[in-house]
Amino acid sequence: MSDSQIMEYYQKAQESGMNDSEIQAAVMAKGISQDVIDRLKNKASEKRKNSKADVPLNDNDRKVVEDDELSAKKVQTKKDSASRVYGVGIFRNNKISFEPNLKIATPRNYVLGTGDELNIDITGYASAHYAAKVSTEGNIKIENLNPIFVSGLTIEQAKDRIVSRLKTLFAGLESQKGGLAVDVTLGNIRSIKVMIIGEVLQPGTYTLPSLASAFNALYAAGGPTDKGSFRGIEIYRAGKPYKKLDIYDFLLKGDQRNNVILQDQDVIRIPFYKKQVSILGEVKAPLIFELEEGENLGNVIFFAGGYNGDAFTKNVNVERITETEKEIITVFEKQIPTFELKQGDVIKVGKVLDRFKNLVYVEGAINRPGEYALDQAKTVKGLIELADGLKKDAFMNRAIIKRHAADYAPTVVPFDLDKLLSGQIADITLNKTDTLLIKGINQLRENLTITISGEVVNVGKYPYAQNMTISDALLLGGGLKEGAS
Repeated sequence: MSDSQIMEYYQKAQESGMNDSEIQAAVMAKGISQDVIDRLKNKASEKRKNSKADVPLNDNDRKVVEDDELSAKKVQTKKDSASRVYGVGIFRNNKISFEPNLKIATPRNYVLGTGDELNIDITGYASAHYAAKVSTEGNIKIENLNPIFVSGLTIEQAKDRIVSRLKTLFAGLESQKGGLAVDVTLGNIRSIKVMIIGEVLQPGTYTLPSLASAFNALYAAGGPTDKGSFRGIEIYRAGKPYKKLDIYDFLLKGDQRNNVILQDQDVIRIPFYKKQVSILGEVKAPLIFELEEGENLGNVIFFAGGYNGDAFTKNVNVERITETEKEIITVFEKQIPTFELKQGDVIKVGKVLDRFKNLVYVEGAINRPGEYALDQAKTVKGLIELADGLKKDAFMNRAIIKRHAADYAPTVVPFDLDKLLSGQIADITLNKTDTLLIKGINQLRENLTITISGEVVNVGKYPYAQNMTISDALLLGGGLKEGAS
């Protein structure tokens, strides 16, 4: 069978309902090797891919593709616009998990409700275990006792009520002389429904474990939008304001006092922010921050993690939008802790100048060339001493100082180095950014060479040295070849 016949056989067999293993067995029965079958299957796969790629899109297909691309761009734009808002990243990061920890000791202030299960253990001279689930009526049922109402009670309150009823069955329970103790803990927990509204990424009603906190709910909903408040999140319980949550307390201080455990039918509302400002430049976190009443420029710099190492801190500029145009306000260092900001202000922290106020350089025939502090090397002599002195080949007749004039034009100050070091002329005071240049004698000589060619191992040019002989040159060239004369 030819390749085309095998391919045709494959197609007909597939159309008849045979699977790949059945087709392969049938083809091999006809004497076709496994290598040929694999090669043809690869060819067929490539052909299908190419034919699929070459099919032109119709108008409906194009519209779907364009809509998908537009949606993707909108999502990306939304992400980009929110990316600089401080706190957004913690709710958009898939690697962070805010799922409630269900393997913890029962919180003493946990409020019981329908669906919760209590484990009641009696220990001592008698032992008993009860697993009691809170019914829709709010009761638990213990054998030989009337129903005990616990819905709406904390674990502590429920324990007191349960103990008082169990005393009818176990004398001496929870007494000093009775020798019996009771422990009431939470077993399986119920689910609660929480509504999240306002400027949240995904508003709606969420079903959460009853141990879920406000942060758990906010993370499930994607957190506030870039227009939502991170400082004034409101929690309503039974239709009344219950708590106010400031996410900055957690992000900046790790404070979770207002991160309350939620209850069924709680409502979390995220209002619009009241005041947002942006900080740019040399701070550790150049982001957009939300301000509460009474907070100022000093607070924003603290929120941003403080200045970078090369920040210019004597003053910062605040760009503000007035009724008609923009204006720049320069805020000096002493004013920063009390300067009041307005909605939309942009704070710009500059960088120190890329120059040194006390730096001098030395180059050339010196033992330790490089940079030195001007206050430790105020003169040419002082700089040479600081740089461990001159090399033996230093050219003593002339040296120069490269310097910038008052208008930053480059100038040079030439002098006789030998006379300066011997005291015949006065020492020269250095200015900041001066460069002392001392040339070596060898640097001032012309590069002299000799050329070796012919029947030597390594032909080429070599440096000339005084007293060099032909024998020396042949040695440099690697010696004579076998056929040399």
